[in-house]
Amino acid sequence: MMKTGKTVFLILSLILVFSGTTALADDGRRVPGEEDIGRVRKKVEAVRAWRLTEELDLDEDKTAKLFPAMRRSDRQRQEIEADNRRIIRMVSAELNKPNPAPEVIDSALEELVKNRRRTFRSEEEHLQDVRKILSPEDTARYLLFQVKFQKEIRERVMRSRRGGMEHGGPSGGARGR
Repeated sequence: MMKTGKTVFLILSLILVFSGTTALADDGRRVPGEEDIGRVRKKVEAVRAWRLTEELDLDEDKTAKLFPAMRRSDRQRQEIEADNRRIIRMVSAELNKPNPAPEVIDSALEELVKNRRRTFRSEEEHLQDVRKILSPEDTARYLLFQVKFQKEIRERVMRSRRGGMEHGGPSGGARGR
């Protein structure tokens, strides 16, 4: 029970770090920059590794093989996500122009489709790597853990954002009062 409390505290701390950003969205809310995302991601990955090690009771050999495979997959996903954010910013800027160029938007949509394919291929390769390292039961536990952990992080981020907006934005300032 004590470990769960520490985990919750650590994740909440990460969310607070995540909410302290420098960029502003169109509606005036603060949004994370690439540096903020990278800093938080490293901390979340550390928590994930610690909890995964406990969940699967990983030995040194499996840990030495699994974590590099996870880092490779994470890096690929992060590159794709960063590219998607770039594309979305470009589309947003184009749509804000008086006469958006359909060919620019269409090209961006094609890039997003390609990135979805890249994401699928990356996830498939990662699962193949994991299956070489873990038993079928542990692979299933790994996948269930990943889904559960991602859901937990998303829920905590959403709760944090909702709480921040109720108090004048993520920074808790007087904006909007």
